[in-house]
Amino acid sequence: MKLNKNMRLELSSSSANADEIREFAKWILRIGNGDGGEVNDGDATFEFPDDMLIRNSSDPFLDLIEFVYPDLVTNLFTLEYFEGRAILAPTNEIVGFVNDHFLSIITGEEKVYFSSDSMCKEELLSDVNAYIYSPEFLSGKHIGDMVFIPRMTLVPSNSTLPIKFLQRQFPLIVSFAMTINKSLGQTLSHVGLYLPRPVFSHRQLYVALSRVKSRSGITILFDSKSGDRTNVTNNVVYKKVFQRI
Repeated sequence: MKLNKNMRLELSSSSANADEIREFAKWILRIGNGDGGEVNDGDATFEFPDDMLIRNSSDPFLDLIEFVYPDLVTNLFTLEYFEGRAILAPTNEIVGFVNDHFLSIITGEEKVYFSSDSMCKEELLSDVNAYIYSPEFLSGKHIGDMVFIPRMTLVPSNSTLPIKFLQRQFPLIVSFAMTINKSLGQTLSHVGLYLPRPVFSHRQLYVALSRVKSRSGITILFDSKSGDRTNVTNNVVYKKVFQRI
């Protein structure tokens, strides 16, 4: 069996934009299959249309934020405003940079909550309740529900330590931005793809582009190695994966 219909785009289509949605779905699929690009020195690249990119701007990073989160301060306490918006990036380092920027522009008192470390009382622990509800419990049909996420007790597996210790932490993180891999399964109305470095894993670019419900809902900012604006980036697809399909 082969999956050949983009249900995320189909659900957002209407008779007025059906052709546009259909072409966008085909375009995303070409990227996922590694087609339509060029291979230079073993790396596959893909060229993006100019109207999908942030270019010729004095501050392209701020333009990216404004596209995904317009009038952020005004909508700060509007929960629905954040449900379909995210900036996606390939690594945790880049995501941390973006989230720190958002925290710097939000007014209010800042509080830092540290994890709590303690020595294990037993060699083997069985704290089942700490693993019942993961952060993913808030996805999908649970949007809008009030749930309780317990603080998690973790036991680091570093074998070089002379003793085992417990680390208790709250398993949530600020997510104005998230990694591309973490966004898998999300359906978003506004996506800003931020690539100060290229993607690095199989179909990672495809995953990022296919989170959005329409072509007009995505914009992309990436740099070349020289730091100049460009419309070309890597598209990592291992075609051997598809050979027996």
